Amino acid sequence: MGAAPVAIGAIATLYDATEMARSDPSALNALSAAAVMTPPGKNNCFNLPPTSKLARSGTHFFSADGTPTFVLNSNKSIQAKKNDSIKAPADAAKGPSGTGAVDWLQLVAKPAPYVSVGISNLYRVETAGGMQTATCATVGTLSVQYAAEYWLYE
Repeated sequence: MGAAPVAIGAIATLYDATEMARSDPSALNALSAAAVMTPPGKNNCFNLPPTSKLARSGTHFFSADGTPTFVLNSNKSIQAKKNDSIKAPADAAKGPSGTGAVDWLQLVAKPAPYVSVGISNLYRVETAGGMQTATCATVGTLSVQYAAEYWLYE
């Protein structure tokens, strides 16, 4: 008790916001702040505001060796590594825990033996929430809500 937490990865549901990015970029950029405040629904997945009508497009998780992995319903995937990062803007949504927004990242495909199909580069921007607490009050797994835009490129 009172120890600093250690991050072990993320589990996220990805939604396709391509059309929103084309038609209403300001609504897209506001979506992370709204989504992070939406309580988890069934199976601990986040229910997006009903007006967004975004289709689920894949999942994001960390593999057993700690590799960030993104798998899309379109059979594209990437096993990535961090290439660069910057702090989230000071006015980014802090999330329900009030701990702050995680960094913005550029990730690139890891070389063989890791496998990436159709995606070589991605960016995590417009983050909301996700920062861990300074200390843990209990022993066990701690889950911190976050939302972000992910831009994926071939």
